[in-house]
Amino acid sequence: MIRRQVVLGCCAAVLLPSAAAAQARPIVVASKPFAESYVLAEVFAQLLEARGHVVDRRLGLGTTDVALQALARNEIDVYPEYTGTGLAAVLAESSSGGSAAVFRRVSDAFLARWGARWLPPLGFANNYAVAMRRGAADSLGVRTLSGLARIAPRLSAGFSPDFAGRADGLLGLTEAYDGMEFRDVRNLLQAVKYQALAEGEVDVIDAYSTDGAVARYDLAVMTDDQGFFPPYDAAPLASRRFYEERPEATLLLSRLAGRIDEAVMRRANERVELAGATPAQAARELLVEIGLGATGGADSAPDGDLAGNAGPDAAPDGDGAGNADPAARTAPTPRPPARRPPAAPAPWARCPPTCGAIGRSWGDRRLATCSWSSSPWERQRWSHFPPAWRWSAGVPSPKARFEPPASFRRSRESRCSPS
Repeated sequence: MIRRQVVLGCCAAVLLPSAAAAQARPIVVASKPFAESYVLAEVFAQLLEARGHVVDRRLGLGTTDVALQALARNEIDVYPEYTGTGLAAVLAESSSGGSAAVFRRVSDAFLARWGARWLPPLGFANNYAVAMRRGAADSLGVRTLSGLARIAPRLSAGFSPDFAGRADGLLGLTEAYDGMEFRDVRNLLQAVKYQALAEGEVDVIDAYSTDGAVARYDLAVMTDDQGFFPPYDAAPLASRRFYEERPEATLLLSRLAGRIDEAVMRRANERVELAGATPAQAARELLVEIGLGATGGADSAPDGDLAGNAGPDAAPDGDGAGNADPAARTAPTPRPPARRPPAAPAPWARCPPTCGAIGRSWGDRRLATCSWSSSPWERQRWSHFPPAWRWSAGVPSPKARFEPPASFRRSRESRCSPS
């Protein structure tokens, strides 16, 4: 018996430093490079930081493939993803049921292949959509994607690079709706495609159902009459290491389940896309709106639960009913901001000299995210890429070389890859 206790004690001594190291390691929260993903990643990060976790942000990491591979390699811990993206773009499967069926399918498949865990959905679906100027749609008498397919050869389209190369994007859309071949297809960033449509530079764009710009520009969204697009329920996607080593953080993110509806998410997107707020500001307001922010949620109850209830030690000098002594009612000491480790240099990410590069090696490709100013939310005028650089269009194309028309030579960020 004594020998068994000694052995168990030795094992505990070996395991405890490992567990302590896991708790000390910053939680790496990532996002894909579009506004809603930035905001949701900030929501995750701020909620974790409010409970004392140190967070390392990797916002705008890359496309779905880049983010998923980083998650599988435990280079990141969690990022916001969509079930429809996992089903169609990653598993290359079509939807055969509703939201619950799709969630079960991606949960099982991602766990088996990559050890990744889908946490409970946040409460809204950000479905893909194809949109036109309302005046143009009315004059052409088009309301559905089938109708759009019939007149597509007469129209110019502007799609985001991610949509252009995905099975649940343009590639699959062309197969599902026979004849949807546009006269011209341009690869446009999220930040400029709505402006391009409004100015008449393109006739059709891809959109999201939670985009604030859809209402602002009064766009006509085409009905998916063939049921091509699957449901895109948003949810945190977590790595195996994060799920196994940080159960308290996993539980914390799971408290977001069902709290963010489509209206709440659209308002947050509008703050960033239309009002000029940063993702951090929009996330802070979103957390307050859903009851987990500074006025009654995680931020205001560091020693209690997520509903703002005080913990068992909240009133040690009180009356036993949870009422603190008046003399003890002093303002809490502010928590110092978490210190983040300095970002490691990225010698493998090279962009034009005018571009600040942050990238990640992935397979045989090298991707880099380029911000054209010190602030990614500041509009700057484009500079042409050098001849050795090609626009990352998602699919190989002779049109991939980056030569935007004059009206599009400004945006907030770009991703480039060496040819």
